[in-house]
Amino acid sequence: MLALACASAGVALAGGIIAARADPPVSAAGQLGLVGDSASSDLPAAVVAAEGAMPDPDSMGGAVEAKARLVRPDLPGSHGRIYAFPTTKGDVCFVVTEGTDPGACVDRFSRSSSGSPVGVVVYWTRGMPLTVAGIAPPGVVGVDAVIDGQTYQASLVKSGFYVRSPDLTGTAKVTAVIVHYRDGTTLTRPVD
Repeated sequence: MLALACASAGVALAGGIIAARADPPVSAAGQLGLVGDSASSDLPAAVVAAEGAMPDPDSMGGAVEAKARLVRPDLPGSHGRIYAFPTTKGDVCFVVTEGTDPGACVDRFSRSSSGSPVGVVVYWTRGMPLTVAGIAPPGVVGVDAVIDGQTYQASLVKSGFYVRSPDLTGTAKVTAVIVHYRDGTTLTRPVD
């Protein structure tokens, strides 16, 4: 099952998916370097399905499959991966090839109070822990997730991050993400 979502401002939770939009001058696709010519020619079915299930192609543009990239190989404890692909309007969408193949889209990464510093999904599949995963732009050196009042450090490799809670029941609540930048700045964004 594929879940892909987008939102118009801030960070929002919709059906287990968090997506964000903000307004700096460089597109999210440009910030992640998804505007070049090289791409993965061996995309998993989940990525192709995500490109076809984009929530609002009229406002976000169509998927540019030829520029899809693997941004996080080999998620800890699974064989999942995180792939990102740009849209024709410069947004970037991503999908996690694990569980229900959750994904989200971001138009711009931003440090502003109403913007989103990262793209995030929260998901749970029976028998697996609650998971927080996503994509981060250059300059981000760490991401934490606050789950049931405890802070968990995500593993950040390339542009993809991933952390699992110890909860196997699906009842844990993610309340915030904490983003750490190379310049020492730390931002906390609530997750509804």
